[in-house]
Amino acid sequence: MFVGTLVTGMFLSTAPTVTADGENWWNASWGSRTLITIDNSFVGDTLYDFPIFLRIWENDTLSSSIQDDGDDIVFIDFTDNSTQFAHEIEYFNDDATYVNTSLWVNVSEVSSSAPTKIWMYYDNAGCSAQQNRTGTWNASKYYSVYHFYDHNDSTKHYRNLTLANGTEAYELGDMGMSAVFDGLTYYNVTNYCNYFSLNCVYNSSTDSTDSQYIMMKTNGIAYDWYINPTYNTRTEFRFNCKNSGENWIDTSYVHPTDTYEYLTLVTRDGSTAQLWQSPDTITGDTVQFTVMPNHNANLGIGGRDYSTSSFLIGNIEEIQFMNTTVITSSESQTTRDFFNQSTGLITLGAQETRDTSTTVENSVPVPSNGATGQERNPTLNITINCNNKNWMNQTFWTNASGSWHRYISITIP
Repeated sequence: MFVGTLVTGMFLSTAPTVTADGENWWNASWGSRTLITIDNSFVGDTLYDFPIFLRIWENDTLSSSIQDDGDDIVFIDFTDNSTQFAHEIEYFNDDATYVNTSLWVNVSEVSSSAPTKIWMYYDNAGCSAQQNRTGTWNASKYYSVYHFYDHNDSTKHYRNLTLANGTEAYELGDMGMSAVFDGLTYYNVTNYCNYFSLNCVYNSSTDSTDSQYIMMKTNGIAYDWYINPTYNTRTEFRFNCKNSGENWIDTSYVHPTDTYEYLTLVTRDGSTAQLWQSPDTITGDTVQFTVMPNHNANLGIGGRDYSTSSFLIGNIEEIQFMNTTVITSSESQTTRDFFNQSTGLITLGAQETRDTSTTVENSVPVPSNGATGQERNPTLNITINCNNKNWMNQTFWTNASGSWHRYISITIP
């Protein structure tokens, strides 16, 4: 089984608009929809309850149809055109010409054997916000998720970050929003867990030779572990776990400046840690330790409590802490690979608009026209189907008396 987070390709340009049959429409209050298709050749094993990442950029078709804040966006299962998937909007900007947005959608099943299709409905000026931030992230799989459009945890655990030093600031990054770290700023999370899988997107924007910590779990005196991508004058990447001495993974890796990197770290069974770093995949780099130390310490994001000389100068865009017992190292590694937004993984279909024209389908009359041998007072059955389920007035006329007159008028909802 593959569990983790799927990050999809970038959408550019504009798809044409077509008119869709109103009978196959999720909700008549939504005027437009677009089909999203995930290429199964990118999916190793079928994924369940899986948050996918969608980045829709420079799209001028959506701009004229969608609410200014994207509140009317809804994701619906293609197979039944009924099941609504929870989603979270990380970034949304409609400048009246283009829509630029980054979203996470929890899809119930992403198949490895056939393309997965979901509808994105929109074009409802009057609805309230449809996103479900905490519902997008399964609380049994994710300890905490930070997208850094604010400092809050997107899961139901509500492990929100607290600004411990410096200034809180955010800016547009590579995937969506990112937190800005100026060499003084860092955040804390109280008494964090030690057994986890980690996905992180970050950059270090200075040529300084000082070590810069992405995160460290410390009580201000001793530390449990830290991640330092610029160790030894930016020539090595280090994950260090301290337990009766120091145990670490060191990799010969020159971290580029002003470049977003994708990191996956897995700690398993309290005795092993393994690291992958993009764009170069670091395989087979593991550290063994007797047990992960735990000083009931805070987790520092962007620095550490007892030394300001090693605070990060750069950005952190995404941090996901996941349950190691659910998500394996290979699953986390593939999750990290999808952060690269592989070309062809996602296809954005043409915008479809709901057919609002009114048509009436005539049923087969009973008795049929010209039938013989009928009783003197036959029963006439008429069925009326309105394809877009709008209200309409219907009047029936008869000439049984020799001249036409109105027989009955009804209102059909």
